[in-house]
Amino acid sequence: MRSLINPDHRFIYSLPGNLMVGGIFNLLTIKKRTMYYLSKHITAVGKVAFTILFFLFAIACQKEEIASNELQSADASIKSLNSVNITSTGMNFIAPKEIPSGWNTFRYMNKTGEPHFFLLIKIPEEKTLEDYKNQVTVPFNNLLEVLRGERDFNRETDAIASWFFTDAINSGGTGIIEAGGKAVTSIYLEPGNYIIECYVKLPNGKLHSVVGMLDQMTVTEEVTKDKEPKVDVSIDITAAGIQLNDEIKRPGLHTFSGINLKSCV
Repeated sequence: MRSLINPDHRFIYSLPGNLMVGGIFNLLTIKKRTMYYLSKHITAVGKVAFTILFFLFAIACQKEEIASNELQSADASIKSLNSVNITSTGMNFIAPKEIPSGWNTFRYMNKTGEPHFFLLIKIPEEKTLEDYKNQVTVPFNNLLEVLRGERDFNRETDAIASWFFTDAINSGGTGIIEAGGKAVTSIYLEPGNYIIECYVKLPNGKLHSVVGMLDQMTVTEEVTKDKEPKVDVSIDITAAGIQLNDEIKRPGLHTFSGINLKSCV
């Protein structure tokens, strides 16, 4: 019985031993084969991944080169002998007091935490910055308060001067520029006095121009030597709306020209 039991026990104990030895051997074999398989395929995958990464890197470099070429091409179309820098560091405009007439390229830098723009408005010769502020900017701001129901209309303080609608000329500027952004625009200016203005609204409803973004610039009789920039897309602005005159045939940077026709009020 013991011999039977002992063999059984030995068998029982040896069976796990055999299984353990065989299992370890098989496990080592599986691991070895698995490692070889993984090594082989990881190497292949690595080669493929490296090839893909290299290909993507090459494309990125090519795109960067194309973008750089487009930027240089676009920048070449707005290179200016007379570059006018305008900067906002708060509710203000830092700009030259005088510039020559003709084509000027304006480079606007918004070094603030809020969106801004600048707009040039030619005012009658006898009008001043103070006149514009008291007769146009403040009344506009007051009318917004009236529309919001914050005050009643007062004809003496809220009526906008009639000369603004008949004699002031909107002469161009930038679109709204995000915080920290910049823009470049070329504008043809006749001699005269111009208002620089931004009337984006503050959270409380007040216009930026009321709290400081209002200044004056004089365009002299001296004419700049700059020529009209080359453009690839032209836009006409009329009383009927905006008309795009050229097809945009490719993605990337473009130089637009906008013409405010006399039929537009």
